[in-house]
Amino acid sequence: MTIRFFIGAVFLGVIFFKEIKNNITKEAVIAGSMIGVFLFIAFAFQTIGMSYTTASKNAFLTAINVVIVPFIGFVLI
Repeated sequence: MTIRFFIGAVFLGVIFFKEIKNNITKEAVIAGSMIGVFLFIAFAFQTIGMSYTTASKNAFLTAINVVIVPFIGFVLI
């Protein structure tokens, strides 16, 4: 999972380097890091939970994750 996200971050960083360089702020980095931690925790629990529960319960938890993360971002920003 770490390798997958690292490759995606590097790829997007190369494509959008100028936009990132010109528009990034310290507050944005802190807020993005905090959101990223919550997202990582959700993905890790989901991956571990797949071996202990049914597919339908896992899908429900994934859907909740999709809804909750933007609210966490709204609160942090």
